[in-house]
Amino acid sequence: MIVLVVNFEVKEGKKKEFLDVMDLLIDGSQKEEGCIMYEMYEDVENLNAFVLLEKWLDQAALDFHNTTDHFVAGFPKIQELCDKIALGKFN
Repeated sequence: MIVLVVNFEVKEGKKKEFLDVMDLLIDGSQKEEGCIMYEMYEDVENLNAFVLLEKWLDQAALDFHNTTDHFVAGFPKIQELCDKIALGKFN
């Protein structure tokens, strides 16, 4: 199993747009074969900070995810809406 922990710091004033894009990304990702978990949480103290927890069956499932239409279309938008994105990957 592959686990990803992705931390997002959303630019001031971009939270709604970020959440709209993430909703599409989450919905599509949760339907993928090989996706065990794909959930996002909002920081209770910093309302522009979010963490995305992903669990994938294996590296092949994660590799496929990175080629899907919802990821290819959504991730560049997410990058534009964030000041910082930090990724942790665990086996």
